[in-house]
Amino acid sequence: MLEVDGILLAGAPNQGPLQEIDSVSHEALIRIGGRPMFLYVLEALLAAPQIKRVVIVGPQELEGPEGWPEGAVRVDPAGSLIANVFCGLEALGGERPVLIATADIPLLSREAVEGFLGECAETPGDFYYPLIPRDIMERSFPHLRRTYFTLREGSFTGGNLVLLRPGAALGFEDLLQEVTAFRKQPWRIVSLLGFSFALRFFLKRLAIGDAVRRVEELTGLRGVAVVCPWAEIGFDVDKPDQFHAVRAALEEGGRAG
Repeated sequence: MLEVDGILLAGAPNQGPLQEIDSVSHEALIRIGGRPMFLYVLEALLAAPQIKRVVIVGPQELEGPEGWPEGAVRVDPAGSLIANVFCGLEALGGERPVLIATADIPLLSREAVEGFLGECAETPGDFYYPLIPRDIMERSFPHLRRTYFTLREGSFTGGNLVLLRPGAALGFEDLLQEVTAFRKQPWRIVSLLGFSFALRFFLKRLAIGDAVRRVEELTGLRGVAVVCPWAEIGFDVDKPDQFHAVRAALEEGGRAG
């Protein structure tokens, strides 16, 4: 069994559309079903047998009166999403692969975490990124608005988990900043691969394997795109309509407090 550590990114300030839902300082603290949003994600990570410990990168206000569950610790955020990733990596200081999750996917389940890590264990690589087919997302959440992109194999949305070898991110801070800045604009990410790849992307002829090989040529890192059946990996909460959809789903599933 693949053994990994985890980083839960919970340092994003609450400065966007979710302010109308809750005025708390950080998005991770927004309460859904009576509980802070990040707790759902933390519980799913800690429940997966492959994950041995989790570092939460977020403000001190995240900690409840009972403290942290066994296997979890918190460190202060450093600012940007990528800076927070490196904070988590430094705190872990280990050799195990690291699963990175954002705090805004409260529908994440143990089954999805286990399944994704199980798929990653099948193929050697330096980093792994989930792709969720559009038909699975729309069947699971028919009214959810998502950013989709079409490749030769079909239409997908990106997930909110990344598994990486700890040393794989070193030296690529600037590139990672660009990729995260463009995460809602897939065509801009593909343009980093070169003109011919961007053209094939616009023509919907770019294959997953071609993109993966180009990334390896540019970085020396072996990436693995993992096509996933777990829609909850792709359902992040950053708008009020998504918040209401998640709350209804949690109540229906009995996970709300």
